Amino acid sequence: MNPANEARLMKAVDQLTDGLEEAYPRQRLKELSYQDHSTYLAAKRYVQLLALSTYRLIETQRPLAADESFFFTGKTVGELLGHMMGKGLEFAKSPEPGGEGTYRKLYDTVRRFYIQLVPDQK
Repeated sequence: MNPANEARLMKAVDQLTDGLEEAYPRQRLKELSYQDHSTYLAAKRYVQLLALSTYRLIETQRPLAADESFFFTGKTVGELLGHMMGKGLEFAKSPEPGGEGTYRKLYDTVRRFYIQLVPDQK
């Protein structure tokens, strides 16, 4: 993707975000019914997901990075592993310095999970 298209995508996402904020200023949010507030929150989450997909697409330059079917929505390590294996995914390096601790904790959990599932090969 070329820089001009990247800029157009980012501008479009920014306009959607701004439009949602203009349609629901703080005072209006305070006056919404429960149902209307739920609708607003769903719209806000959708715009945030769209922004995340757009940023991921630009960062990776891979259209699959924006494909929602690759998003993980499970809750357990087993579900995470099943999702990753089903999609042919693997862990990347930690994007932030110091984020390795999270990977280490996940590795330990996956290792314990594996040990429980796979019988001893002795």
